[in-house]
Amino acid sequence: MIQTLDLNNVSYSEVIRTYLSTFKPIIIKNAFNDSKINHLTSADKFREVFGHLEVPVTTEYTRALNKQLYNSEYVDYGNSYVNIKSDNLDLSFSRGETDVSTYLEYIKKDPSTPLLCPEVALPEKLDSYLDIPDFKVENPLYSDDYWCNFFLGNKGNYAHLHYDWNAGVNLFYQVFGKKRITLFDPFATTKLIPFSNFSAVYMEQMNDLERSGFNTFAGCVLDITLDGGDALLIPPLYWHFIEYVETGASLNFRSCSHRLASYLSINHYKSPLFQMYIHDLITTNAISDGEETLLRKLNEIYTNYNSSLNEVYLETEEIYKQLFYERELDKKTKNLLKLPLNSMDTLVTIESLRAIYRKDFEKETKEQHNLINKRPTMNRLYHSYNDFDKLLNEYKRGQNE
Repeated sequence: MIQTLDLNNVSYSEVIRTYLSTFKPIIIKNAFNDSKINHLTSADKFREVFGHLEVPVTTEYTRALNKQLYNSEYVDYGNSYVNIKSDNLDLSFSRGETDVSTYLEYIKKDPSTPLLCPEVALPEKLDSYLDIPDFKVENPLYSDDYWCNFFLGNKGNYAHLHYDWNAGVNLFYQVFGKKRITLFDPFATTKLIPFSNFSAVYMEQMNDLERSGFNTFAGCVLDITLDGGDALLIPPLYWHFIEYVETGASLNFRSCSHRLASYLSINHYKSPLFQMYIHDLITTNAISDGEETLLRKLNEIYTNYNSSLNEVYLETEEIYKQLFYERELDKKTKNLLKLPLNSMDTLVTIESLRAIYRKDFEKETKEQHNLINKRPTMNRLYHSYNDFDKLLNEYKRGQNE
């Protein structure tokens, strides 16, 4: 049963305490009722205040990835997926800078455009409209840093099925408009055809009947439409597909990171086995001597490798399996080992994926990180989670207290 909490009656710290006692999603009502952003309940009202706010506008991540890999916005696997050719895109906007007002006018002219602001570090002008929640957790295993992102998109757009790679709690707040969010827990991974932290299942191409059937098959834990003023706490490593039901804007706060789990998720390959292992590491708060030995070996391979990425991947995948067995997680996932678990082989090699990211996203990512590091409200986890031995020792001390 998914809990609903109203921030008119409870504090945000109580929300976090509830999460840490259950590790389940939480629906949140009246999330920012005390902030000025709560009054920006429509596109017109938001535009009045932030119409000149500059935002990057581009296609959704997987469209860019598929275009590089297959010269197509969608991959046709012989099913009923629709291919949208790249010449349908308005190249004057693609990967360009615009402002909120111009973008909202643009989507009136082209309501089905695939262009949107998919994710940008919280613009400084929005700070004064937010009373930032208290992210402090009274547990040294967790960080009280946070990283806030802003999203803006039109009806029919989406965020492809994925999980957040930094393994932090995602407080997702809908400013105005409606978004439909579908959640799957990490143990649904084997049914989602994973590659890295993305799924090869194209929920954006499903009709309502197909989507209902797939949700049942994969074990959907929540399928909800958020209105303006609503929020959803998405636990670490949960898969989520997000659909713009109406033109809308959102914020997310990635916070309360389990420091060891975040280090492992950020610095190692995204494998189904490892994802499920890290999730269990967070929820059980215990680690055996055998796991400690394997984790140290894993980190040594990662920090000292001289071979190709694919060779490193195969070597680390063997350790993932041993970690998985050490925790006996196979008892939780019936027939798991009969399924293909080589997470990258389904679509692309590590080298080709890394090459795409280097070519297409490296400059953009570097600029974002530079912005993040200048802002006091941004997550510092890239700097604070860089000492593996210290994090592992803190974790072991914490489980013994």
